[in-house]
Amino acid sequence: MIVISALFGDTKEAVKAYEAYIPCIKAQYESGAEIASLCVGAFLLSATGLLNGKKCSTHWGFTNLFRELYPEVELQDGAIVTEENGIHPSGGANSYWNLLLRLVKNMRIGK
Repeated sequence: MIVISALFGDTKEAVKAYEAYIPCIKAQYESGAEIASLCVGAFLLSATGLLNGKKCSTHWGFTNLFRELYPEVELQDGAIVTEENGIHPSGGANSYWNLLLRLVKNMRIGK
């Protein structure tokens, strides 16, 4: 399990600062790891291309920027957590509690 934390500061610059991790995130997912993101960590997750054509949640205050940068990702307005094929983005602020509970539940019952 890889968990991408929320990004801080200018979102575009934050993604750029962590872009060196993108090949590692992709390789881990392709090797069977599940990936979760908290809040605007969905921007880095989307930069991997793993969410293209898939559903995604992020912080409600960043939806316009998200759609501008990642039009190939199906942003789910107001969704607390989305999950598709072992990828688990969560919305803003306290949404991560819902994500963590879902991840623990999935681990305990084997998905």
